[in-house]
Amino acid sequence: MNTVFRVTGKFVIATVASMVSIGALAVPMTFQSLVISAGGSSIAYIPDVPPFQTVLLAKPPTTANINAALSGPGNVELGKFAGPVVTLNGYFTNPADSVALSGLTFTDWTQNADALANAYIAGAAASIGATLTPAQRATALSVFLTLDVGSGLHPYQLVSDPNVSDVNLINGHVVVGLDGLLDATSFLNALFAPVLPVGVHAPAGSQAARSSR
Repeated sequence: MNTVFRVTGKFVIATVASMVSIGALAVPMTFQSLVISAGGSSIAYIPDVPPFQTVLLAKPPTTANINAALSGPGNVELGKFAGPVVTLNGYFTNPADSVALSGLTFTDWTQNADALANAYIAGAAASIGATLTPAQRATALSVFLTLDVGSGLHPYQLVSDPNVSDVNLINGHVVVGLDGLLDATSFLNALFAPVLPVGVHAPAGSQAARSSR
């Protein structure tokens, strides 16, 4: 399941690659700063020291830890559960060619008549072969924004804190690697249970969004 995030900067096209080799022609992003809004949080997950590199350790988001996380098998978590915004800033070959990545808030999902939330729901439905009627989409939207899935959390919050593993410039595209949940079956079943026929479930291994290049 791909987390949704906001990308701003000179480059207007952004794609997502989850656990996919980026390739030799990629220009990696040079980290500049991490801006954490009041009350926000960020964690850098980096591997244990050799030879025990299969375990990711939670570390403070210092410059050294962020660089380690983005250049190897690690990731940087940008916020938590649609909370205060955390923004990762950097550039590619020229500091003027900046890029900023951040997680989403409730307002991002609901502005412009719930445009982003509706688009995400339509994509999630398509991933399990479902096409929703307007009434079903409205029900799914309510579930997405208000259903308590535990600990007072709602579905939109579970996909609003991206864990960025790398950021590269490839042929004019900003390609963002994400570490996250690949199997979104339980998430989809909770989201669409109110609108799917009885006995119809998301197939095992479902994903809520597709990666693209």
